[in-house]
Amino acid sequence: MKSVIYFVMIVLLIAGCGPRQPETPAFDLTSMDLITRPGDDFYQYVNGNWLNKNPIPDDYSFWNSFSCLLEDNFEKLRSIMEDAAQDIKAVKGSNRQKMGDFYASGMDTLAIRRAGLTPLAPEFNAIAALGSMSNLQPVIAQLHRQGIPVFFSIYREQDPKNSVMVIAWLGQGGYTLPDRDYYLMQDERSQTIRSTYTAHIRRMFELLGDTPQQAEQAMKHVMQIETRLAQAALTNVELRDPQVACNRMDIAGLQKIAPQFDWPGYFNAIGLARIDTLNVAQVRFFRGLSDLLAGTQPAACRDYLRWHLIKSTAVLLDTAFVNEEFNFNGKFLRGIPSQRPRWKRVLNNTSNSLGEIVGQIYVENYFPPVARQRAIELVENL
Repeated sequence: MKSVIYFVMIVLLIAGCGPRQPETPAFDLTSMDLITRPGDDFYQYVNGNWLNKNPIPDDYSFWNSFSCLLEDNFEKLRSIMEDAAQDIKAVKGSNRQKMGDFYASGMDTLAIRRAGLTPLAPEFNAIAALGSMSNLQPVIAQLHRQGIPVFFSIYREQDPKNSVMVIAWLGQGGYTLPDRDYYLMQDERSQTIRSTYTAHIRRMFELLGDTPQQAEQAMKHVMQIETRLAQAALTNVELRDPQVACNRMDIAGLQKIAPQFDWPGYFNAIGLARIDTLNVAQVRFFRGLSDLLAGTQPAACRDYLRWHLIKSTAVLLDTAFVNEEFNFNGKFLRGIPSQRPRWKRVLNNTSNSLGEIVGQIYVENYFPPVARQRAIELVENL
């Protein structure tokens, strides 16, 4: 489970947290704008008064009734996490101790500042030691094990030819902007986005300690590689064809498609040495990836890997990295005026990382037997 928060939202919607409340209407007429004629603007007619009473908060890009429920759960989760973080008597190794320590570590900004980039030293050292493209495979495997999908993505999904099996899938990726077209379209808006993005890359490299000249060169390397990956990627229209994504094969078949990468070594390094079947969702992309690797110099590859390491971990680092990441991805790309308070960001990360643990503790505190029974009744009725 990536996050307990959305699970909790559904549970609360279906079951509630206490006794039934028959007096609560199933449909809230006060949210409607009855002055507007439904034939003129049906959305305004149904939601107008709710929209007027619920402006979008500055730390959100949108706001709806689910957002209100999310905020309510934030407060509940904050209560149990802060309580656990302050519990010096928690049993070592217990769920409560794990959750409390994880949350407390994220809130300890002084320790984060003192640590600097030290927690990323193993990855940065591996990247710096890349002297030949023939040695790229172990570095990619190391980053993929950390959840940093450089050059391509790997995930598990149902076998497209046998729905009772779950197999490994390889998919296109390795670029930062939301879609391949952001790199390729030449309209004014796309060019503005790329210009802002390249400035963001330069600033991040300078935060790493690069000189302005080094940051400029590193940015060019990143854009060269990410643009090549975008060019190899399938369009959104092409991705809609399910037959395009159905390409089951073994590792030998993959090696023929993309011979410039040590696929057996890669799967061995990520713990899948015995894999016998996988699905390559976008064959054309992996052919393009192989061509890209054949023509890329190690220096450019090192900058690309450094970029993806730092942009993927920026939210966990000191304030300068956090703010730079938000200014581009939150404020510029998503139009969010203000960053969420730190406790919400740490809470989300705790929930995403320790979902099952957080979920168990949440149920103990906020999911009483009466709510469980109501959920069971609903399922049985369905």
